[in-house]
Amino acid sequence: MADNAPPDAADPTKVDRFRLAAALVVLGALAALGVVRYKRTVVSFEDFNVRTDVVLDHGPRLTLEGRPGDHLRRSLTAIRPGKHLLYYDVSSVTRYYAPIVVKRGENTLRPRFTYHAMPGTERNVSHEKGAKNDAQFFETLPYATYAADGTRLERKAEVTLRIRSAPEDKGKARWSVSWKVVLDGQAVVEKTEEFVHSGKDGSDVVETVGWQDDRHYWRQRSFVSPMSIQTAVDSAYIEYK
Repeated sequence: MADNAPPDAADPTKVDRFRLAAALVVLGALAALGVVRYKRTVVSFEDFNVRTDVVLDHGPRLTLEGRPGDHLRRSLTAIRPGKHLLYYDVSSVTRYYAPIVVKRGENTLRPRFTYHAMPGTERNVSHEKGAKNDAQFFETLPYATYAADGTRLERKAEVTLRIRSAPEDKGKARWSVSWKVVLDGQAVVEKTEEFVHSGKDGSDVVETVGWQDDRHYWRQRSFVSPMSIQTAVDSAYIEYK
């Protein structure tokens, strides 16, 4: 006859089941931790010394730990894995862009910013007694903008500017400014405007927006004096409209 196990002895079957359950719990916890670590994306910038606002993907301002001059600065702004675009402005027509690529996990990046400028042409014309007073200008202006997904778009603007003047009473001229912008082969602006100086001290400043998209706009700006005019047809970033 086989010996009977003591009454308080553990059931081997129950012990094995307990150990299996415990092992499954541990494995589940490790798997969950692995998923969290896989999904967690941290972006740090190395030697990031830009001392003005930096914008992420034409949207939120980039916020970083520390201050300019620190060797490593962690982003407090969430940046998902993928391609992104950073920029900071110098003026309404000049900007520095830097594309970046973020991967899952830890990222240490050193963006390379490159200079970009919006195009334009500017002319000064004076009214001359007895002259034809009809000046025409044409200029082709290549430049680039960026799409919402960060893709660089090569653009070409063809700008035509015509400035005419005729005598007006009290030593002033009447100015006629015609301007046309053909963007990537399509006419987007074609306007004629007339100006006469108000008689107040200094130049009259007139600005007209002719066309815009989600990145930039084209405008005409004139500084009108009694017998002269300074006219610019140029483009600026949409944030300054």
